Amino acid sequence: MANEMFKKYHARIAREGWLKALLCGLVIACGVLALTELISWFVGFRAGLWIGIALFFVAAGAGTPMFYYFKFRPTTKEIAKRVDELGLEERVLTMVEYENDDSYIAQKQREDTKNALGRVDHMLLKIAVSVSLIAAVAVTGAVGLGMTAVDSLHYAGVLPSGLELLSGETVL
Repeated sequence: MANEMFKKYHARIAREGWLKALLCGLVIACGVLALTELISWFVGFRAGLWIGIALFFVAAGAGTPMFYYFKFRPTTKEIAKRVDELGLEERVLTMVEYENDDSYIAQKQREDTKNALGRVDHMLLKIAVSVSLIAAVAVTGAVGLGMTAVDSLHYAGVLPSGLELLSGETVL
């Protein structure tokens, strides 16, 4: 019964979970991209540019659903806690905890919660993403793009490989 009442709240909180999962997947994907491009540039492997780009999409495509289903998928209790933060004084959480109780008091409490939920708009739930997660995406994205640029310049023949720079064979 609680799941039926939470559909609109669940959709809002699930969107937040997918956004967080996407950002975490992008952090992993950008890290994989940066590492792949660094290694391919350092050893002078020209096809590493395309392998890095492919691995970026694989890591983002695999990481996002994994983060959602294992970390950010909301449970009924989590949804109840978030809805209660809108000023419902733990009514929803109590209703969820006594969901299988058919006593008179539990039924009255459910009715009271339904009435209170009717007065609360689901759009009041704000999508919250931490600043540190956004910063992590920005930093790993910048490093990944930077290494892709360096490897692209090596691929085009403008820059020497990392091993050539270390051995002193080529001077910039």
